[in-house]
Amino acid sequence: MPISTTTDFDGGGGAVKCQPADTHVEIEMVDAKDYDYLGYFHFKLEGAAGETVSFEITNREETGDRMSEEYQLVYSETPGPGEWSQFDDAVEGGFEREFDDDTVSIASWPAYPYESTVERVDQLAAEYPALVETDVIGESYEGREMHSIRITDPAVANAEKTDIVCTTRQHPGETHGSYQMDAIIDRAINRLNGSSGGFVDDYVFHFLPNLNPDGMYHGYHYDDARGNNHNREWDTPGPVEIDNARNYLLDEVSDLHWAFDLHASTDGTHDAVRHWESNMSDAHLGMIDDIEAASLSLSGTSVEDDPELARGWLHSELPGDGSGVTTEAWTYYGYRPAELEREGSDFLAAVTTPLEEA
Repeated sequence: MPISTTTDFDGGGGAVKCQPADTHVEIEMVDAKDYDYLGYFHFKLEGAAGETVSFEITNREETGDRMSEEYQLVYSETPGPGEWSQFDDAVEGGFEREFDDDTVSIASWPAYPYESTVERVDQLAAEYPALVETDVIGESYEGREMHSIRITDPAVANAEKTDIVCTTRQHPGETHGSYQMDAIIDRAINRLNGSSGGFVDDYVFHFLPNLNPDGMYHGYHYDDARGNNHNREWDTPGPVEIDNARNYLLDEVSDLHWAFDLHASTDGTHDAVRHWESNMSDAHLGMIDDIEAASLSLSGTSVEDDPELARGWLHSELPGDGSGVTTEAWTYYGYRPAELEREGSDFLAAVTTPLEEA
């Protein structure tokens, strides 16, 4: 039976057209929403069991070589985040692999569907009821639930705590942020539940894991189902997803210590740590240095005084003396999930002090 491809599933789609023929698949990267042929894509191969399937990207040169000829796409024969492997061969000249399973996921970089964020919320609430509170903070335009994860030590009065905020997936195809957020969550829980020492200071952690549910579900790279770029909407009334996020944060955050807005970027050849330097203290700038040091592919820090972006709003509108940054993982670095998780854990370490180091 000839193989076939589909993008009709949660997280499927993006900047790609596939032309399967027998056991060969031609992949054409498309300029989705003027994103220069560089966007996220994720499709499933069906009928692959026992077949050696060859692949060819027909227009890699249209990326301006930002997807280098040495880049390797990723595949997964097991659904779920983290179960991704790189192809053995690079994209230039074509590549192939024999698969054991009938259905195989192929992606530009490790995918992380909307439903996986929902499952993660449920798992945390069930496994750590003493530390974790979860809630639905509203619905997307198409009716998908948006979630919050609140983590703190209930034995310490809230008045003695400062807040750490972490958001991701404003741009749904920038899946790297979900892996980093998972690791930040794990580090916070591990230090609070007794498996390792606590923190010198006491915190309330606020995580918003799915800020663009419709875009995540449909496999878009940058926008939502109506064409909105959520990271340009924080100083405007709407869209509804950003209204939900702002309302939660204004209600729940009383003394900001730090905020992370986790992204990824196809632009350039390195990670970026973007911050609002003119409003930062020397202590905050020192934390920026430590965040930079945790990035695996970094050639410098980009500085933007841009208050309509999430980091500007988080910095200027939430109470407290804290600050915020946008981190951008370079998509074509070829990150593995474990590397992104290491970065996320180190990001949190950069803005907190373990109790044993006091």
